[in-house]
Amino acid sequence: MTSQSHDRDIMEGPCRIPSLASERREERERRRRMAKMLLSRLLLSDMPPTLWDLELAKEIAFIFEHPPRNGFEEMIQWTKEGKLWSFPIDNEAETPPAAAPEPPSACSNGTGLDEEQKVEFHEHIFLEKYLEDFPKHGPIRHFMELVICGLSKNPYLTVQQKKDHIDWFHDYFHKKEDLLRECDVYIN
Repeated sequence: MTSQSHDRDIMEGPCRIPSLASERREERERRRRMAKMLLSRLLLSDMPPTLWDLELAKEIAFIFEHPPRNGFEEMIQWTKEGKLWSFPIDNEAETPPAAAPEPPSACSNGTGLDEEQKVEFHEHIFLEKYLEDFPKHGPIRHFMELVICGLSKNPYLTVQQKKDHIDWFHDYFHKKEDLLRECDVYIN
């Protein structure tokens, strides 16, 4: 008997090796049957669930939960869990409470968020019109341009609070006008 015929007899004989995929399939079916049996027993019980029952429920949920097969399914799952935005994107949509920290209150000066909804978006961003009372060039103008830039990027302040900040700086520089003249800083 040659070695080739011996190999063929092993492969075609009654002791064939089962495939790995069929073993996995059988194991999943066995787990599903066991999970259904345990779940029905848990639901028919009159007593409140114990800690072990809750752990069993987690295991049963894990058995029936399938991991995403590709990136699209993963993104769908994340959207359902609230980890991704739903499309079309609505910037004012509710975010999950655990996902975002609570921002500082935008209504600390008495104006409510309802009134803030009436304010146009461009009024929050384009604040250069409030620089008319400041010098046209020099260090004060440069400083105020930086202040305006920072305020325009702050989503937690209302437009009125931003105006109040600018007015405060305006009053401050006018109070210190004598000192600024001594330092040769151009005021107006």
